[in-house]
Amino acid sequence: MATEPVQPQITITQLELWMSRPETRIYIEALEQKLYDVETQAGTGQLVDSGNADLTHALIHRALGEQDGLKQAMNPERLMSTFDRIKYEEKDAERS
Repeated sequence: MATEPVQPQITITQLELWMSRPETRIYIEALEQKLYDVETQAGTGQLVDSGNADLTHALIHRALGEQDGLKQAMNPERLMSTFDRIKYEEKDAERS
């Protein structure tokens, strides 16, 4: 019987340290700017092609997927929790 490999994990403290780094903040801000750009495109009708409903449909679906991906990337704690990549310690549980 084969066992599944154990995935590497980090603690909440390590995640907080990583999130507080200037490089990480700059990256998150770039994701926020990209999300703003995608939302602006959708909000101003730039994704609508009045002559091609299929293209409009595809562009809107792509934008929605991009928005979702950007929002997930901007919340690394939630993403890592989803895939059991955070090792919660006793002191972390007390803070929750």
